[in-house]
Amino acid sequence: MGRGGFNGGSTVVGGRGRESGYSTYDPAEGGRRYPGKPGRRKKLDRKKSYACDRVIIDHFIKQKLNGVEEFQFPKKTDPKLKKLIRKRFKNPYEWVEAHHLFNDRYQIQINLWERNQKNKTESKPKISDENKLKNNITQLQKKRAELSGKIEEIDQEILLLKSILENK
Repeated sequence: MGRGGFNGGSTVVGGRGRESGYSTYDPAEGGRRYPGKPGRRKKLDRKKSYACDRVIIDHFIKQKLNGVEEFQFPKKTDPKLKKLIRKRFKNPYEWVEAHHLFNDRYQIQINLWERNQKNKTESKPKISDENKLKNNITQLQKKRAELSGKIEEIDQEILLLKSILENK
């Protein structure tokens, strides 16, 4: 018997379901992939997703803050929008400044940029050579303590084996 599914499964035996013994149609088990057109697949309409205005504006603001002279569009920019911006404005940043989202996005991006600049200038305190040596010494002392316990156990086993050997 085949896999059972929601619609009753594959071949029906006996009086359950169809008495003819033919399989019930269950789309999960196979059959035609696209029942409407035999032998051919339907073409799926795939819409391309492009970056929204906010993403493009943020991208240009970041470029401006980082001192880029030639502005580059994000990879997922709609080609029609690129063409329109290049046609109407000499510099794409002019379009950004004219956009209604510019003021809000500029403030957000400048705050993020300043925070990143502050993080770049603040360096983490480096571990001095003395601290490194102290850490190494403590780790070695821990290892020595572990190994000394094992050495004592081995010595006891050796003494036990020697005493057994002498008694024989």
